[in-house]
Amino acid sequence: MEDNVLSIPNIMLETAGIPKDSDLAVETLPGVLLIGHEEPLWTVVQPLLELLNELGIPFDDVRQALKEGGYFDKQTNL
Repeated sequence: MEDNVLSIPNIMLETAGIPKDSDLAVETLPGVLLIGHEEPLWTVVQPLLELLNELGIPFDDVRQALKEGGYFDKQTNL
């Protein structure tokens, strides 16, 4: 249905540290809804990117692998 709406109670936003009057960005992945101030997907993947970098895999290589795998054809947030 096109009229479906997900309503998130203010208490849940406050618990997540998000003020009820803030501007929010919403991004989706299969099975996941990410809500945050700016680019919530970037916030979620940042620890993984830092770990890969510590293992000697620079972000540019990760970006190139995602590009070659078609990720950016579906997503635009990294």
